[in-house]
Order: sequence, then structure tokens, then C-alpha cells
Amino acid sequence: MVIAAVSLLLSARLSARIGGPAVLRAGLVAVAAGLLLLGRAPVHGSYLVDVAPVLILIGLGMGLAIPSVIMLAMSGADPAQAGLASGPEQHRASRSAGAIGTRLLATWPRRTPPGRWPPGLRR
Repeated sequence: MVIAAVSLLLSARLSARIGGPAVLRAGLVAVAAGLLLLGRAPVHGSYLVDVAPVLILIGLGMGLAIPSVIMLAMSGADPAQAGLASGPEQHRASRSAGAIGTRLLATWPRRTPPGRWPPGLRR
């Protein structure tokens, strides 16, 4: 819900005012900060206090970053070819993100000694 609201109501206005690259940077900083904070959430913490605000921050960042990436990727396309150019760009972005995420999740357990795994992941 936060991603949709920010994407539809805020991202285009900010991009027009301060530029797409600045909005993209702000969105990525918000996502990174949210992920760092989420990683520090206590095991027995409260959802409303420890998790929900961080997820809102990540949603805010994604709502700013996604439209900015699409806008910047499409800015070089000829208007007559915009529809044709948008398909491969969207496909490439989603495949790249999936590949990076899979690679990170696949290598993390091998590089972290089992004694340092979070309690829910210990064997």
C-alpha cells in the first residue's frame, strides 16, 4: 500500500521538482536504511514497534525508487518506440533483482559459521 501510494502521489511530483536521479538516490537510501533497521529488529520484539515502521520506510523508498528507475530507463527511448522499449527494460530489471537476491541468499549460509546463525535458522 505504501509503495503504491508513494508511487502514484509523490514520486512524479518529486521527480519533476528535483530530478529523477535525486529521487532515485533518496529512495535507495531509504530502502538501505530500512533493511539495516530490519536486520536489527529483536527476536521477541513487537510487530507494531519494531517491524511495521521499518516496512513503511522500505515501502517509501521502493515507492520513490521504482518509478524513478523506470523513468530514467525510458528517458532515452524515442517516443514512437516507448512501448516497445519498456518491455525488455522491465524484464531485465526484474530478472537482475531476482538473480542478485538469489545469489545473496545462496551464499550467506555458506559464509556464515553455523554458530553465528540467527536462532530460527540453527540446525
